[in-house]
Amino acid sequence: MKNLILLVFPVLLAFCKNKELQPADSAMTADSTATPMVVDSHNILTAAESADGWKLLFDGKSLDQWRVYNGDSIPHNWKAVNGEIKLTPEGEHGAMVGGDLITRDTFGDFQLSFEFNLVDSANSGLFYLVSENPKLAIWQTAPEFQLVDNNYVKTHESMETSKHLSADNYDLMPCENATFNAAGNWNSAGVVKKGNHVEHWLNGVKCIEYEIGSKEFKALVAKSKFKTLKGWSLNKTGHIGLQNHGGMISFRNIKIKTA
Repeated sequence: MKNLILLVFPVLLAFCKNKELQPADSAMTADSTATPMVVDSHNILTAAESADGWKLLFDGKSLDQWRVYNGDSIPHNWKAVNGEIKLTPEGEHGAMVGGDLITRDTFGDFQLSFEFNLVDSANSGLFYLVSENPKLAIWQTAPEFQLVDNNYVKTHESMETSKHLSADNYDLMPCENATFNAAGNWNSAGVVKKGNHVEHWLNGVKCIEYEIGSKEFKALVAKSKFKTLKGWSLNKTGHIGLQNHGGMISFRNIKIKTA
């Protein structure tokens, strides 16, 4: 019996010492019942982006940097929700109740990056170089980066659709070699404007490139719905615009870098 006690005592002593090295309140102690911290990685700039001159056009919380086209308010169906700029349409399909959004600031040369997610059958667009005119709709003043449910357009529209799909230079040039993520999924997109040179990007692929005012560009305009609009798309600077075309769409991670 004495020998058994002598054998057990060192084991108990070692156990107690090990327990002293693992306090219950240690931050390194795993807790299988704890709720993991969720970090929102959207609508923020990395240190590298900030140093490179990028700025947010949406902070995930407010629409302070935006207003309605030809006005100063925010339409009631455009809201900042869950880190997104979200349009909730009203009325029949395609009804454009509420108006379009534009940035309060204007931009000349820039790189624009954004993400969009639209529902089945939705139609919208992102405009750049927008000028305001109470007699004109937003699309009558500026080029459009088309945003639309490609599948719906291909299966429901009777008109020629080759220049009416997402990332197209609407009614002028088709986006080529880029993949569109179907309605309900997020797509990354971008516009580059430097001097007269313009690029459209979709999901990491440059799919359109053109020169504003060039002979080729003028020929495209002459064959488009914009042919009667004097000076269309020739603004040197302008607002960024988000179109209300009566379809539900959300935007996030809207960032811009100016020259």
